[in-house]
Amino acid sequence: MRNCVKFLSLSVAVAGMLAAACTVKTTSTDDDDDDSSQAGAGNQDEGTGGTSSSSAAGAGGEAPSTGGSETTAGQGGAAGGENTEAAGAGGEGTGGAGQQNLAGAGGAAGGENQNEAGTANGGVSGESLLDCGSREVTDATVVEDDLNEDVTWSGVVHVTRSVKIVSGATLTLEPGTQVIMADSALLDVGWNGNTATLIADGTEEAPIKFCGERDLAGFWAGVRIGDNVSAATVFRNVLLSDAGAAETALSLGADVQIDNLQVRNSGSDGVRARDFVAGGERLSVTGAKGVAVLLTSSDAMTEFPVGGVFEDNTDNVVSFDLTGISEDTTFHALPIPYRQEKDIRVTGSAHLVFEAGVDYQFEAGTGFEFGWNGAAASVALNGTSEAPIVLRGATEQSGYWKGLIFRDNVATSSLLSHVNLRHAGSGGDPALLIQSAILLSDVSLDVNDTGVRIDEQGLDPDSSDLSITGTDGVPLVVSPDALVTLPQGGDYTGNDVDEIEVQGGDYTVSGTVPNLDVPYRVMSTINARSGAKMTLAAGTQWLMEADSALTFANGTTFIAQGTEAAPIRFEGADQVAGSWKGITLAAEVTSNSKFDYFEIGHCDQACLTLHRAISVAHSEFFDSAGYGILKDAADSTDYETGNTFTNMATGNVGDL
Repeated sequence: MRNCVKFLSLSVAVAGMLAAACTVKTTSTDDDDDDSSQAGAGNQDEGTGGTSSSSAAGAGGEAPSTGGSETTAGQGGAAGGENTEAAGAGGEGTGGAGQQNLAGAGGAAGGENQNEAGTANGGVSGESLLDCGSREVTDATVVEDDLNEDVTWSGVVHVTRSVKIVSGATLTLEPGTQVIMADSALLDVGWNGNTATLIADGTEEAPIKFCGERDLAGFWAGVRIGDNVSAATVFRNVLLSDAGAAETALSLGADVQIDNLQVRNSGSDGVRARDFVAGGERLSVTGAKGVAVLLTSSDAMTEFPVGGVFEDNTDNVVSFDLTGISEDTTFHALPIPYRQEKDIRVTGSAHLVFEAGVDYQFEAGTGFEFGWNGAAASVALNGTSEAPIVLRGATEQSGYWKGLIFRDNVATSSLLSHVNLRHAGSGGDPALLIQSAILLSDVSLDVNDTGVRIDEQGLDPDSSDLSITGTDGVPLVVSPDALVTLPQGGDYTGNDVDEIEVQGGDYTVSGTVPNLDVPYRVMSTINARSGAKMTLAAGTQWLMEADSALTFANGTTFIAQGTEAAPIRFEGADQVAGSWKGITLAAEVTSNSKFDYFEIGHCDQACLTLHRAISVAHSEFFDSAGYGILKDAADSTDYETGNTFTNMATGNVGDL
């Protein structure tokens, strides 16, 4: 009888498991308990139970139930905590009430202010939180010496001072063991570089619990796993509560297997980890007075034990403190954000994957650089419309963090799909700098100090839907060669200046410059080189800065073919006649070059300078400080008929 009572005090899940095994019948000892009391009939009878402000029903039970602050329901029954409703019928599992969400097969259970369904085969559900229960140490085994040989703990163990596990020793905790830790005590596994092993391998029905003598956050120091601890170290179905007196409640300096580890009520950070053993799952941190999790290597990100619960932590994030990533790394979608504390550079041939739904925060002034120092890195930020990837400042203000950089050696297989980037652009750096022809698909930038800069490599031709709004300046800056790779779709309005800034330089590629419904502002002269072909989409608008020009020669082609409803227009950025140098086509341009439904003005000597006969139709020339068209003297084409000339200072058409 005593053993049954002892195990009931440790875990309601154990109580439910032992209810059928024990021959002693128990009845509710506190039927009117306001916290969580239940009553059950004897064996073979139906079990029923009720709590304050709750309802619960069960049928077909084969085991009795007990009352009190931690209770269990008969097999096939269900129990509810405060302000909950739960019901279940049939099955042979057990249900728990009070501060725990435990349910048996065919049953359901509710914790405080929750409605939770039980798992199909009973036991602890994926979101159920363990509880320390009784902290009674009267009959406990007392531990006060360091361990330098293999030891097994079971039952209730009272650790009265800090204890080190050294000299290759292995500490094994049997399922159901409860370890009660004294004030400020530390369990140091592998102290000072020693080899050691900790095997805390509980079950869902009989979890292992590390708890303080008192239910106070940070009452004891915690568990420290040294960097020389063996990979056999495991935390499976373990509760670690009330630790974190001065540092992290659980510090992992080596690969550790995690399978349903719950860290609760830490007085500081919850978990600090260098790595995990692959295949782990369900790391949960609740009630920590610092960050939920702090990771110190990219390995720990890839092998992070997913599926846990993170609630009520002072800083509910997974933070990481590193400056470089050189190995393949996966950022899993977690229920809380990641937070980057320092600048990170991706080196070597590392491939980074961000899963759909990742929420990623940056601290002030930090950035993420892919392909640093010529490295051939690659990245896949592969969100979905239902679960986009969000990259944002830890503080939601424009210019809080630097931005993303993709250097020219980054693999062109890299992609950003369904990504939202905001709050970047500190120090004047682009919020997104692209120097490799990566793929963008459904990428949006909002509320940034700066926008996107795309250098001469441009983008993958299959890119689509880039939107940039809320920028404190221009949304997009591009090199000439990148013009024809700009994706269709998207939105570039709602910025301080709704224009696309085009840098001067050589144009060497072929393609069509899309109409993105905002003007292109050309900052200085663009020179088309041999074989290049530039086609302008109907409706594109061009603002030309002072002394800028477009020149085409050496077998190049320039096609500016608008429509009556959507003409192509070039004009001076300052709207002053003579402010820019116009467009020049050399004798070597191809005969495919043409101007149709084309408007151009504010030029100096001429708006169009033609060294060979070119088709010019349905076009308008206005406010020139010189001619509308200057042509080769041998060119007999009638350029005035079918075109309009307004305010030409020197004449409509003149000879070179």
